[in-house]
Parts: sequence; C-alpha cells; structure tokens
Amino acid sequence: MEGHRAISGNHSPARATDRNGKIMPRSLYRMYDKDDVLLYVGMSWSPPARFRHHANNSLWFSDVVKISIRRFASDSECKEAESYAIQDERPLHNKERPKPIARRGAYANP
Repeated sequence: MEGHRAISGNHSPARATDRNGKIMPRSLYRMYDKDDVLLYVGMSWSPPARFRHHANNSLWFSDVVKISIRRFASDSECKEAESYAIQDERPLHNKERPKPIARRGAYANP
C-alpha cells in the first residue's frame, strides 16, 4: 500500500510507520447496523483499507451504516481493547474470539 510499510504473516510489529518513519496509530473500529446492533469489532493501521477488504469479502458489510473508530498509541493497548470489546460486546460477525484475558476479575487467566 502506498505510503505504508508492508506487514505480512500472522505477527505484526509493535508499531507501524509510514514512508517518512512517522509512527502510525493503531485503530480499533466497531461497525453497526441501522438498529445500532454491533456487527463487527476489528483493528487496523489503515481503517479505510480494512473497510474495503470487508466490503469485498464480508456478506454482512452491506448492513453497516455506522462505524466508530478509536486510535491507540500502541499495538498492545489496541489488542487488549479489541479483546475486551469482543468478549464484552459480542459482535455478531466476529468469527475468531480472542482468548479471555484477566480484567479486574472479569475473566480468568487462560
């Protein structure tokens, strides 16, 4: 992708940088339908690119009418927030559920 460092495989660096070396924030996004039902929670360094992927590969994407985005300074913070959101908010179309993580006693350590 123009202006972004390529990321491949199942692992990702703690932070991504643009072509000028500027650190890019990791974004957590939530997609909702017309009734404000949470359809999907995900994270990306480039939300517009990720949304295009969903549009081309996810049957449920045509139901999306609202998207909220929150930026995080670190990959680990964003991953933790995504795990909490998927566990607590139970979006309809997330196929992979992250392992429960300890949070103020709400989840047992795996």
